[in-house]
Amino acid sequence: MVLGAAWVFGARDGDCHTAVRGRHGRRHRLRPGTATDALMTAVPVSEEGMGSAVNDTIRELSGTLGVGIMGSLQAGTYTTGLTDALRGSYLSQDILGASKESVMAAESISGSLPGTLRRLLDDSVASAFMDGLHSVCLAAMTIALIAAVVAIVAMPKRR
Repeated sequence: MVLGAAWVFGARDGDCHTAVRGRHGRRHRLRPGTATDALMTAVPVSEEGMGSAVNDTIRELSGTLGVGIMGSLQAGTYTTGLTDALRGSYLSQDILGASKESVMAAESISGSLPGTLRRLLDDSVASAFMDGLHSVCLAAMTIALIAAVVAIVAMPKRR
């Protein structure tokens, strides 16, 4: 997970779509099997049903919290970055407001703008999105590294 987040973190503004598409769908390939094995081997056979329920609950809760926290971080960074980049531009407040709502809204609006303003909006949106993605990746890497250290320290030693 740390390596995948580091790869996306290193992507440049022009790599925006490649970075997101390349990472999408691969986030769960390594973690679930290992985490499930660790949990289920620690549970007695007579309590496997409870262990499975705990595993599912942990996975759902962590996924929900992850999406909420990382999504909020992404949205906040995108909005702030776009506001800063477009401050003083000749774009109307309606266009600025809609562009801050979502990347898709900004892309649909930019098609109706003249050349210079279109490039300004497109470049600002791409830069703000990648800044947000970098913030999310940095947060994910930090959380994953802290969790790894805690797991190494807290796990019982095998004899």
